Amino acid sequence: MLFFFGISYSQNPYKAPLYWNPYEYHITREMAGIQDNYLTEEALLDNINWLDQNLKSYGYNMVCMDGWGDVSQINENGYRKSHSIKWQNDYAWWSQFLQNKGMTLGMYENPLWLHVDPNDNTKKIAGTDINVSSLLDPNEQSLWFKWVQVDRPGAEEYVKGYVKYYADMGIRYLRVDFLSWFESGYDRNLGTVGPQRTKAQYEKALRWMREACDANGVYLSLVMPNLFNIAELEQQYGHLFRINEDAGEGTWYKFSDKDRGHHYTNWSQYANAFDGFVYWSQVTGGKKVQLDGDFLRINTFANDTEKRTVISLNVLAGGPVTIADQYNTIGNDLWLYQNSEILELNAAKFVGKPLSNDPKNTNSQIWRGQLNNGDWIIGFFNRETTSQIRSMNFQSQLGIAGQVMVRDLWQHANLGTMSNISVTVPPHGCVVLKLVKSTTETCSSQTITFPTISDKNANDPAFSPAANSSAGQPVTFEVASGPAKIINNQIQLNGVNGMVTVIAKQAGGNGFCAALPQVQSFNVSGGHNAQMFVGGTYNSWNMNEMTMENNIWKIKNQILLAGDYELKFANTSNFSGQDWGNANGLSGTVEQTTGGGSNLKFTINSPGTYDIDFNDLTLKYNIKFTPHHQENMYVGGSFNGWLLQPMSLQNDVWTMNNIMVQAGGHELKFANTSNWSGEDWGNATGTTGYAQLSTGGGPNIKFSLSLEGTYNITFNDMTLGYQIYNSLSASETNKRLLSIYPNPADKNIFISSEKELIKSYEIYDMTGRLIRFEKTDCKQCKINVSDMVKGSYLLNVNLENRIQGQKIMIK
Repeated sequence: MLFFFGISYSQNPYKAPLYWNPYEYHITREMAGIQDNYLTEEALLDNINWLDQNLKSYGYNMVCMDGWGDVSQINENGYRKSHSIKWQNDYAWWSQFLQNKGMTLGMYENPLWLHVDPNDNTKKIAGTDINVSSLLDPNEQSLWFKWVQVDRPGAEEYVKGYVKYYADMGIRYLRVDFLSWFESGYDRNLGTVGPQRTKAQYEKALRWMREACDANGVYLSLVMPNLFNIAELEQQYGHLFRINEDAGEGTWYKFSDKDRGHHYTNWSQYANAFDGFVYWSQVTGGKKVQLDGDFLRINTFANDTEKRTVISLNVLAGGPVTIADQYNTIGNDLWLYQNSEILELNAAKFVGKPLSNDPKNTNSQIWRGQLNNGDWIIGFFNRETTSQIRSMNFQSQLGIAGQVMVRDLWQHANLGTMSNISVTVPPHGCVVLKLVKSTTETCSSQTITFPTISDKNANDPAFSPAANSSAGQPVTFEVASGPAKIINNQIQLNGVNGMVTVIAKQAGGNGFCAALPQVQSFNVSGGHNAQMFVGGTYNSWNMNEMTMENNIWKIKNQILLAGDYELKFANTSNFSGQDWGNANGLSGTVEQTTGGGSNLKFTINSPGTYDIDFNDLTLKYNIKFTPHHQENMYVGGSFNGWLLQPMSLQNDVWTMNNIMVQAGGHELKFANTSNWSGEDWGNATGTTGYAQLSTGGGPNIKFSLSLEGTYNITFNDMTLGYQIYNSLSASETNKRLLSIYPNPADKNIFISSEKELIKSYEIYDMTGRLIRFEKTDCKQCKINVSDMVKGSYLLNVNLENRIQGQKIMIK
């Protein structure tokens, strides 16, 4: 066992943190294909204020950065000091800002990353005269990252200095990512991503980090580790390590169902968080390492039942609660993060264990653990799609003799004294109980009788289930899952087929304990399918989800060019359920074709936007021409640092005029939002042609220009036709109205506009990388270029109604 300052590395003095992270902000933008994916300071501030007002008092007192952004802002020691070149403030400023609010900043950064070029001699390792660049192997073939060579002089000082650099800002949480890429150079999805390093090299890097963290009071979180040999090194050096794949799109699938029960040999050994918590529980407890189930996006889960389960398992496993929901996506779910009785377990450093650490064993869904005061916590979980009975005998399984008071931590009520318990847990649900050994509280027990509910037709009216309390207390209902909701304590069906699971509750009062909740399920038929998709030859058979309006499934504004097409409707996204086709024409009646029947065939004569309607009860469909332009259109590409700029609609064509573009190869996309949160179009080649829908990261439009100059770009969002052509004649007049001087320059460049305000400017190097961005509001602007490296750059000046670019020289 290694020791540092008398403390064993395997000891963990911290409780698992409660914090907010911008992961959802970034991942939704990445999935939308956004190239310049950085967190704006406005979005950061909005979420900080939301956290401050709603969650800080519950213990969520940290904001931790995540990846993305850029690494253009580094200090004299090569350390990253800001998230983005577009930020006005750096990490130190935001750390102090949060401290002034009684919160702290957490940092996402790997001290093994290098942010300098091989020939750089300006950045020195802290406390030495050694070049940071000397730690880099220019011949190492690594994807995305430049790694510290840990056997070289100065490597230890660089790594430990990185931790201290952030600690000196007041940062006390360090999230170190992509460790498996450093250790083994392999990714299960991408293959080889770098060289394989020795165990000694990996251990050395972790040891340096932990020593520096211990010396500076920093909590060390290890992300994407291989966890070889039952996490031998990670549990020794980390305070926390990740146990599942990235949260991604969220939902129950990522939390519990993805690759369920499959054990891989390297990162991530388990794909979903539930499996990971179960298996890795074998290394937790007391002052041992904690488990990280990645970020929570509860707004993506289907119902409150699932959301309670996600939060409960993270806490019962002794892990952090890492909120990625945002102030504008949380909806009505805030209360789920504010359960003080659940959060008290986190404050008490509680760590529970499943009855089995085999994710395939049903006992892995029953958790228990003991608080320091002797009280026990029990968590009954249900990963299945039907209700399940979970039980525990307090004497034989916990060693508790006699009866103890049982409290439901989500009902916030005592259930009475018991020596054992058996509960019905709804699909994807949980019941979290505290067994209180010593209490003066008393109440009279009661039970709920909840008879079976007969199956229903989707068109049946709202009804009241026949549940009653033995104490004569009023019973309330909750829809745990399925196509129904509770209105005025009645069950109202929503016209869709499926299984509905209902919980009957009685919260206690008037001297009575709360009743143990009871669960019943029933089937609904004769209605619409729970979901509907449509796809065809027009979109390469990508099944797009339809929305229901007035009992009709719809896809609106589908762009169709002239030609012959085929399509099908389906109630699953992968044709694993039922599908419908076997018809001809733009309207008519389809037939069920499950198992390989013919498609619906139709011809488009007028290119443009169309609505596709489908009634899954009558099987009627209609494909109708609905000329429709997008409300807004933007264009961005490599020529402007992927800054999306608004286009104007002129004669049914979106237009952007007078864009300065260099000679050579370029890429661009069109988008209907300014932040890539909607749809975008690309996947074409040449200066003229037809784009394709590319939302979600599809290819860009690629084109080459033989001459540098100003160009016009047009896009017809109904036909998807685009054009990029030279606008030299129009630009000459505009150039005379804007002066950029001196050029070349060594200290300052001045921009002078005769008529229009200069709103902002950007400077790009000749590879297209954004070097500088500044918002302005002047007609005479001064740019200090004295700190820029000699060479050629592209200056884009953003005026009120146009953009003008010019090549500049720094001498």
